[in-house]
Amino acid sequence: MSLTCYVDADYKLPYLNNGCFVIGDTHFLHTKLATEYEAEARQALERDHNVVMVERWRETVKDNDTVLHLGDLALGKKDEFDRISAMLPGKKYMLKTGNHDRRSRKWYAEHGFTLIPEFWIDYAGWKIRVTHRPDDDRKYVSYPKHLNVHGHVHSNTRQDRRLINLSVEAIDFRPVWLTDVLDERIQELTN
Repeated sequence: MSLTCYVDADYKLPYLNNGCFVIGDTHFLHTKLATEYEAEARQALERDHNVVMVERWRETVKDNDTVLHLGDLALGKKDEFDRISAMLPGKKYMLKTGNHDRRSRKWYAEHGFTLIPEFWIDYAGWKIRVTHRPDDDRKYVSYPKHLNVHGHVHSNTRQDRRLINLSVEAIDFRPVWLTDVLDERIQELTN
């Protein structure tokens, strides 16, 4: 099945239509995340979470693959991310709406990430809204056959199965293939 990705009728995202890997909320180099906010999930890795995420990204993604990052890419000193970004294969796109993504468009481009707005996907008769934050207000998912792919909440996955959390803590700290995730959730909701 094919994807149709778009912001609106005049702003299409054809480079995502062949499918992509998705990951969110890596927070590379964010020490407090590993020691305070998401300590249990990140310390359960028993190694530096930055190293684990790079290894799992490299195991999963090849140079010609497309990756969509849902936002909250990296914190810490700007120059420390240079080494990490150089090790992340794939053609990388990132939602520009992450609440911790405050660097310039130029900085993200220099690190291999093209910023894009939140968008829609038409897939298998469903309409999917791709966002950084979950649709907790039910603006989109209250309609039949509507889903929301999001990050932001880390290990705090919502109970509403129409909300699909792809923060790293929810996906074993590795990018996942988008249509596999969508197929699984659509099957769950229609059975």
